[in-house]
Amino acid sequence: MNDFWHLLWLCMIIIPIAIIWAYAVFDLIWRRHDMRWWLRLLWLVVVLIFPVVGACVYAAIATSRGSVTRATGELSYSDLDHLHARGLMTDADYARHVDRLDAYTRDG
Repeated sequence: MNDFWHLLWLCMIIIPIAIIWAYAVFDLIWRRHDMRWWLRLLWLVVVLIFPVVGACVYAAIATSRGSVTRATGELSYSDLDHLHARGLMTDADYARHVDRLDAYTRDG
């Protein structure tokens, strides 16, 4: 019976926390190019020093921020300007997204 509780603890607590931690580290290093380097470094230090709390807080904040963009399917004008100024978006993509955003705000 003791092995059952160890297995349950592993499956219900340890593995989900490890997945959230791995998601936070992966997201900070490879996916979050919209954040300044020092802010990404600060989050990475927090996630590495406080793995459980830091990863859970980061996952909650990153998910809530990204869900608005995913729900509307659009970026704001400031997001577009920021990506274009940093060279992460081509002129053609920038113009296409601005036109789409203009049409979205004009129509509704």
